[in-house]
Amino acid sequence: MSRNELVGRDREVALLRAAVESVADGRGGSLWIDGEPGVGKTSLLALVPEFAAGCHVMAGRASEHSAVFPLRVLLDTVAGHPPGSGPIVDPVAADAERVLLEIDRWCASGPVVVCVDDLQWADDASLAVWARLAEATRQLPLLLIGAARSVPIRADVLRLSRALSGSGTTMLTLEPLDHAAAVAVVERLLAARPSRSVEDLVRQAGGNPLYLRVLVEALLLDCGITVADGVATAAAPATPTPPTLVTAIGARLGFLTTTALQTLRLAAVLGPEFRLTHLALLSDRPMATLAEVVEEGLAAGVLTEAGSALAFRHALIHRVSYESMPEAVTAALHERAARMLALAGEPDEDVAAHLLAAPDADARWVADWLDRASPGLLARSPGGAVTLLERIRAGAAGSRLDHHLAEGLFRLGRYAEIEPLVWPRLVEARRSAEVGPLTWRLAYTQRLLGRLERALEVLDDVLRHASLDERWRARLAALRANVLMGLGRPTEAVDAATDARAAGEGAGDRTAIGWAMFTWAMAAAVHGEDHAAAVSAAETASLVVGDDPETTELRLLLLLNRASGTWNLGRYDESRRLVGEAFALAERAGAPHRMASLRVLAAEMRFHEGAWDDALTELESGTDVPTQNPTRVMLYGIRALIAVHRDEPDDGVGDIPNHSLRMADNLLTARALTMDRDGQPQRALAAFLELLDPGSTLEFPDLTLDKCLWLTHAVRIAAGLGARPVVVAAARACSAAAAAQHLPAIAAAAQLCRGLADDDADLVLAAADAFGRQLPLFAATARENAAAMLATADPARSRVALAEAVATYSDLGATWDIRRADARLRKAGIRRGARGSRRRSATGWESLTPTERTVARLVAQGHSNPDIAVALYLSRNTVQTHVSHILGKLSCHSRREVAAHVATEPVTSS
Repeated sequence: MSRNELVGRDREVALLRAAVESVADGRGGSLWIDGEPGVGKTSLLALVPEFAAGCHVMAGRASEHSAVFPLRVLLDTVAGHPPGSGPIVDPVAADAERVLLEIDRWCASGPVVVCVDDLQWADDASLAVWARLAEATRQLPLLLIGAARSVPIRADVLRLSRALSGSGTTMLTLEPLDHAAAVAVVERLLAARPSRSVEDLVRQAGGNPLYLRVLVEALLLDCGITVADGVATAAAPATPTPPTLVTAIGARLGFLTTTALQTLRLAAVLGPEFRLTHLALLSDRPMATLAEVVEEGLAAGVLTEAGSALAFRHALIHRVSYESMPEAVTAALHERAARMLALAGEPDEDVAAHLLAAPDADARWVADWLDRASPGLLARSPGGAVTLLERIRAGAAGSRLDHHLAEGLFRLGRYAEIEPLVWPRLVEARRSAEVGPLTWRLAYTQRLLGRLERALEVLDDVLRHASLDERWRARLAALRANVLMGLGRPTEAVDAATDARAAGEGAGDRTAIGWAMFTWAMAAAVHGEDHAAAVSAAETASLVVGDDPETTELRLLLLLNRASGTWNLGRYDESRRLVGEAFALAERAGAPHRMASLRVLAAEMRFHEGAWDDALTELESGTDVPTQNPTRVMLYGIRALIAVHRDEPDDGVGDIPNHSLRMADNLLTARALTMDRDGQPQRALAAFLELLDPGSTLEFPDLTLDKCLWLTHAVRIAAGLGARPVVVAAARACSAAAAAQHLPAIAAAAQLCRGLADDDADLVLAAADAFGRQLPLFAATARENAAAMLATADPARSRVALAEAVATYSDLGATWDIRRADARLRKAGIRRGARGSRRRSATGWESLTPTERTVARLVAQGHSNPDIAVALYLSRNTVQTHVSHILGKLSCHSRREVAAHVATEPVTSS
């Protein structure tokens, strides 16, 4: 790119240089450059490699076709090659994670600069990832430079630029050059001093460097400027001066030979950047002729080299060349290009891009191509594939591609559109080979939509009346068993799962066997109350399923099942490892809905373990949990629980959406505890009973592990109110649950409830020991209860129990619990004596949580966020949030500064 277009840009160049030098020193940053077309954005970006010694530079450029294929521009820029065959649930989410992961790993080995030009053409997913990368620059040695046209205005690009501006990104608008700078540009172009007549022409360019260049070059060719004695003089040109940049470019192209102009128009169909071999296929011209055209285009400044390819020197030159042809001609050329590229074995995405621009392409040929290409295209670019499939469905191809379209709609989350598409096809084609996969997709989406009765109807109808091979009959039977489980029919579900497993083994189908065993494991844990058998079944199912990409969703479900089950069984280290494995798979596969469930499980584990700050970090990292996902209410519930114990306000304790009620136990518990905290124990007990004893029978049915833990709060409140029937009934129900389920946490809760019912302080203290370090809140609550029970009979033991309870509460930051315990015991004459604050510092090394210190040390050792996530069984997002907290608490601006700070701390500090 000519430096003429950077004349008068000293301030902008200095700002760019400073940003690059800063990232080379380890400090990340974000720069957004905007301005009108031709004002010099691309020229400024071209300087980056010159300034970026010691940095890894990745550069890319969006095009008008970028919006068709999500994340294509960032994948090309950052990843550089298509992904291999791997586990994919949501290809867009998976590719987004892949971009972020690549950046993280590059940043672990040194400073990185990512530049993307023409972001006004980028797709929505790329813009969303750009925003996440901009946030990451606060902790990574990453400089993010984006350039976009200021016109035409695109709403989502405008929203992104405003969001970036508000979060620390440097905004740089390239204004048109002033008159003196414009004259200097022309003087360089002409190698002569402009006369007054030339300066008059300069004013017409409005300070746009590209317009100036095109105008001057056109006038030179048209003999509109003469140079004599070092002075350039403007004569009356043969044609009027073009009034706009676009018309100026059109006029400039008019000086090319007819062959060159026609060939470059064909090249424009291939895009802003093209390969000579592709142009040869499209133009059907010999390579010798094309070589002459290329030489002419390079000499005229219309083309430029782009590695092994060629490119139009400016996007506007490409646009003018493309738009100079009638739409019917360009559409026909796109169809021809698609056929030629397909025949040459070029990537399906390139073929699809041309077909999308050829709405009247031969439907039969397109349908044949889609039938072959759809599986791969749907995995990488579902949006473009679905557009083509929907377009072709009304044509001669009819509905023979419906199974591909159903898959595409599923990948795009357009679940409600699948039944109107699939059900008529199932009714009319009972013997088609498509019946199995179409039925699976329809029933599975009905299950996801919560329409379990409809899912069962579909499965029953097809299994009774359709012709299915052994494999699909086994799979649909396994899915039917899972639907029965969701409908609360566990006995039928177990029988159906047993039959489906046998059918799957007979057909040799691992998917059918895996789903059947998963359903059996669910039934064993939830209704059979045999958690060890459930975990064992899930482990066996995982081995059966293996790592087949087709079973990724099932593998994630099994990992969640095993992680939850092992935690319930008290196998805490194993559970943490499984959660880490599930996080890694969910991120790699792009599974936001499963990531939501993982966030909940990880946050609940951190809450129960007493690592409340880590639980809050999980919640803060939950940007990958879809807003409409009902598990968000579970995340809100955990935050609300921590808030009430820490005596803090929390907006999460509010109305609960109806579709989320079944996941609202944490939030309902927080609501009840808030009533107790606010001096309304009767209302608190009523709220607990509504949650734990919905029939008001004092039988407390269906007690899960969590409900048994919440029951201990209800029993404490009931005992304080003298509601002995509630205390006794709750103790009986919890003991029955402990005997049936054989889970250590339920056994400890039963001990606590029985101790309160029998006024047995020793049993309550035994419960505290049983809760131990894995459930510190409940251990402390047990000791608080024991202290109150011992206050009269044994004041010394009471004080010890109170002190131990308060010490744990203090470690948790449970301000309300401390206040409540002190108040209860003060009434009985027990006081703790001097009570100094143990509040953690807000800044410095001592302010870091144990997990943050571990992360800081790993950062200091040079590990990337993804590597730290694997080591600590966390998600990459959670590690990123931890690093952000560390930077803030240590007043550091880079990972390098964190490393320097860690070096000053004693190794034993923890």
